Amino acid sequence: MRTAAKRALVIATTAAVASGLAVSSASASDDWVKGGIKSAHSRTAYSKQSEGRAWLHIYWNGTKVAVKGTVKNTSTDTYAYMQIRYQVYTSGKWRWHSKSNLGKVTPARGTGYLSLHRATHKTRYVQMRVCAWGLPGSGLGGKCMDWA
Repeated sequence: MRTAAKRALVIATTAAVASGLAVSSASASDDWVKGGIKSAHSRTAYSKQSEGRAWLHIYWNGTKVAVKGTVKNTSTDTYAYMQIRYQVYTSGKWRWHSKSNLGKVTPARGTGYLSLHRATHKTRYVQMRVCAWGLPGSGLGGKCMDWA
């Protein structure tokens, strides 16, 4: 694939993700509800780029999982947000799901928060990353960092 075609594919994919269309499953919207769990373990995932930083606190006890996070925009011409992906156990199989636009923040170095949420299904392999998308008229596209 030519470089220009690859770049167009990346921009189109990033636009879909930034608009919240890239959810792996229609049921992903029902995967989380507000609240916590009695956790046995925790970890903090961190992702950064020049336009933003994100932290996701992940709590679990077996396949019971809860998350909360923060996104910090470090730019004035983009907005930053967090994506998470995870596996849920439904219909006898583990399936990947994802959520986008978590803790979305406005430009000018804003901060957004994802309040404490718990998974509604058995969940494992929770990962996150920070993404940024240029504001209209900025001439900037979007980009996401590697999964953490």
